[in-house]
Amino acid sequence: MIARSSQCILNLNKKAIKASVMSDLQMDENEFDNFINILTNQCELLINIDGNISTDIVRENHKEVMKERIRTKERREKTIAETKPFNLIKLSTDKS
Repeated sequence: MIARSSQCILNLNKKAIKASVMSDLQMDENEFDNFINILTNQCELLINIDGNISTDIVRENHKEVMKERIRTKERREKTIAETKPFNLIKLSTDKS
């Protein structure tokens, strides 16, 4: 769930997201809040910053994926520039 969310951060402040996760886990709100609290404070498996949930592993993987995407884009742009040089068009002012 976290890895599929935007920027790999699950925003539990949004009621629809929280309700969806609770439904997936088949928990009521009290059970879910307790579950998140245990995973955050006791097990230290989750990072919870003001209701935004993530994990160290997911965040690190997301960071590496973003770096690779940037490198791929730069390689692609370089290849295009090398293989397809810009053709300059000479505008003629000759009116003959």
